[in-house]
Amino acid sequence: MLYDTTAKQIIPAAVYQAGVTWYRTDARYFLRRLHAGQKVTVIYETATPETAAVYTFWGYWIGWGELLFTVIGYVVLLQIAYAVTTNPNANSFTRSTSYAPEKKRKYND
Repeated sequence: MLYDTTAKQIIPAAVYQAGVTWYRTDARYFLRRLHAGQKVTVIYETATPETAAVYTFWGYWIGWGELLFTVIGYVVLLQIAYAVTTNPNANSFTRSTSYAPEKKRKYND
């Protein structure tokens, strides 16, 4: 844990070793609570070990960008589906209400 003097709050940090050098990365993320001494998995590229991330599902695999894009995408698709299915023109409405499927035999002779 680090203490941020400008914001006057404690910042969770993950400390890890790559080779002989020790590194520290910011481990805070919205809706993820970490406690002092809690063990977490840290992943990084071997070429740049200083750019590490805490390996969790929420925060690493699913972030705010993906979540926001998904919600906006579903809302847009819902609006498109609603616009397509409401207020049909008169021709298509009469054609859909007067539709009668033709009778077919179950087996061909």
